[in-house]
Amino acid sequence: MSDAAAQIAREAKGLQQGLKELLKNRDISDREIEIQRKNLRRQYLRLLFVHPYARESKEAENHLWMQTSYALIAIYKQRIATLDRAIQHPPRQAQQSSHPPRTVEYRKLLQRFRQFLAEEEKFWTQLVLRLRRHFALDDTQLALTALGIVAEDEQMSASLTAADGGVSATSPRRNQFQFPPELDSDNAILPTTLSQRENRVAILSKALVCLGDIARYKEQYNESGGRPRAGHEDGPPAATSAGKNGRGRRGGGPGQAAHMALPRLRNYDRAQLCYEQARLLLPHDGNPSHQLAILSSYQKDIFSSLVHYYRALCVRQPYDTASENLGNVLNKALEQYKQKGLQREREMKEDTVNGTASTPRLRVEAFKEKVVILHAQWCMNVDEAKATGERVIEDFAGLVADRILPIDMISKVIVLVQGALWKHRMVRRPGHGDKRHTRLHSTESNIVSHLIAAHRVLLQNGSIELLESPPEDAVEHDLAQRITATFRRTLPALRMAGKWLRANTRYISQGRKTGASEDSPSMTPPKDTGKGKEKRSSAPAIVVDGIQEFWIEYTRFSNTLIQAFPTEKLPELRVQLEEDVEMAGFLPLRKYMLGADGKPPGSMKMNQDAAGTANDAPQERISQRDQVHPNEEQLMRISDILTDTTAVAEDENTPLTLEGIQFIMKIVDAGVPLEVRGNGDIAVTPHHSSIANPTVSTAHNSRPQPQPQHQLQPQVSTGSRGKQASEPDEDAYSVTTPTRKRKTRLFGILGTLAPILKHQ
Repeated sequence: MSDAAAQIAREAKGLQQGLKELLKNRDISDREIEIQRKNLRRQYLRLLFVHPYARESKEAENHLWMQTSYALIAIYKQRIATLDRAIQHPPRQAQQSSHPPRTVEYRKLLQRFRQFLAEEEKFWTQLVLRLRRHFALDDTQLALTALGIVAEDEQMSASLTAADGGVSATSPRRNQFQFPPELDSDNAILPTTLSQRENRVAILSKALVCLGDIARYKEQYNESGGRPRAGHEDGPPAATSAGKNGRGRRGGGPGQAAHMALPRLRNYDRAQLCYEQARLLLPHDGNPSHQLAILSSYQKDIFSSLVHYYRALCVRQPYDTASENLGNVLNKALEQYKQKGLQREREMKEDTVNGTASTPRLRVEAFKEKVVILHAQWCMNVDEAKATGERVIEDFAGLVADRILPIDMISKVIVLVQGALWKHRMVRRPGHGDKRHTRLHSTESNIVSHLIAAHRVLLQNGSIELLESPPEDAVEHDLAQRITATFRRTLPALRMAGKWLRANTRYISQGRKTGASEDSPSMTPPKDTGKGKEKRSSAPAIVVDGIQEFWIEYTRFSNTLIQAFPTEKLPELRVQLEEDVEMAGFLPLRKYMLGADGKPPGSMKMNQDAAGTANDAPQERISQRDQVHPNEEQLMRISDILTDTTAVAEDENTPLTLEGIQFIMKIVDAGVPLEVRGNGDIAVTPHHSSIANPTVSTAHNSRPQPQPQHQLQPQVSTGSRGKQASEPDEDAYSVTTPTRKRKTRLFGILGTLAPILKHQ
């Protein structure tokens, strides 16, 4: 079989070279090109279905797309663009002619291209169906059903009649798409290992991406219905149907402009659905996310584009092109901001001073722009990033508290920072010199501090919301009634932020003592400096601003949460929540998000049926989300948040412990005045503004706050907790221990339930 596969591969290589030469020297409509293309396609299909596990079959699906589909698509696009430029900017002599130059040629070429895309869509659809059936990839049928690719289409394409080439109705045959005869593949080996099956699913996922690309091109090169010119996302409508003289005319003359000033927006829903289903099938591959980023850029949604680019990079198989494209998008956004964005910010500030409130939509759009600019500044390691980050945190706190920011955007803000940190550490651009090295570490510190500050905003908001009284008509002992609308909106983001914290306690702990006072000892005792360590200790290290204030708020929130929602009354998490599905494959959250089998990713094992054939059904399937009431789903989120909080408290790298049902925080810094209220609550002396001190809007909450009654000067303990079961080697990051401390600025925290501080 290996010799046969090698022979097919050699034939394919020769055919590919021949096709390449034909495409250079012949018109794209030449019959020889089509014959050569079909012959080449036949060889790759034989490798895929007749010799699926041969070494020569590796990358056959990529060659199938690039050499037999995209090679022609690229030529069509180039020729259409050339003709379009000639029509839009004709020579002076042609302008004097009554007939537009090359318009007929353009229309014929565009029509041929769309016909070609329609045929390619049919081929790749049949390829998807054949892959599913041939390799028994039954679990992929959900994705195909979502796309409207149903089994009936496959059965119809495989149905045979005696009139088809003289083949009997029960015998397989070659069809018009050059698939191998069924007889050649009847005895094809089904996947017997997890690796083999994953490879087949990966091929099917890539085929869905190809279908998405074809759907994208079909829409992009559609000029009907008032759409812009082919290949363009904006501009005047390509043609008008108003009047005999204007029929089919391109460009938009004066009469047309008066009636159709705005073009019809393009609809990329089909392409988006293909990419999304491909990502769900293969979450560790960055290609589908990269294509989704392209769609977002078409729609001028740079914020969403940013999310998808990070998703394309922060996976096991990153899409390398995404890094360059992300940099280009951020550079362009920063330049546009310097030209227009600063002026818009000044105008909004003037409106605020004059008492003119911005509409919620404008506030959200302004916030999204600031987030994009912040990531651009991180990407370029500029000093202004810290100040921008402070403004972003301030706006984030207000938008969350005022219930203006959409639910998914709250989560995306957290995910974006997690992705930015991962990319900054793992996908760094080449550079030399101590100055650049120092800037990289400074940027890393800014990103970590920003992530901690954003998490703290959610914790503060949650602490306030949890003190709200349940509705008067609430059913007694109904825990779901205690979840306010504002708190409900933040639960997915809180859960994902907690997952990241749990996975990175060791990384955070190494920047923890930078939040301590310079005049007092830190929580972590200094380590002995041995020979050769002095040089290493002088290297820049992360500085996590506000980390101590974060732990105080984290402890406060955790105690408030566990008192409002006792763990024994909460349902066990037994379904994949929306964020589990959405963030599958995202490496910053890879350790503790829930997999399809109800366990963290990587714990699922391949089953085997009685014949020893691998199948994808996990040992125990968990319930589907649509079988769970929304209120129960929210309670499951809270249950899982408390599970993570307990794990954080048991981790030796954090200042938290759990005693009974109380989370206790060890004093980590002397010289910080704490106020103890009459009811035993502890409040921290306020300090205003900074990324470490985000302001939480309380306009929606007019609860009176208890007044402090006396003060307590905490004692300091440098003792460490006994070792707990932890996995420090699996932290996402590892950094050198900081050698300098920074003064801590503790923020006054609203609420009546303070963390318990333990002196040792």
